[in-house]
Amino acid sequence: MNSEIDRDEALELAKQQIEAHHRFLLQQDVDKIVEMKTDFNVKQAVYLHTPIWFIKYDYRGENYQLLIDGATGAVIKGVIPQKGFGIF
Repeated sequence: MNSEIDRDEALELAKQQIEAHHRFLLQQDVDKIVEMKTDFNVKQAVYLHTPIWFIKYDYRGENYQLLIDGATGAVIKGVIPQKGFGIF
């Protein structure tokens, strides 16, 4: 099975996501971030493959997208309509 990204790209993406998450958490407690540093020490990288379903649909003239874990059926990411949902 071919990988879409190599090890270095995967590690860089993980670092960026961790830094973004740390910044988000820090912004909950402070008004201004002057300096922020996150250190990484990657000892081992493990590649995983999981089925992910990409779902695009229209509801009442609006476009929506969902990412679904194909193994569990859980929503990974997506927006579901709230206003008038289920009312026909």
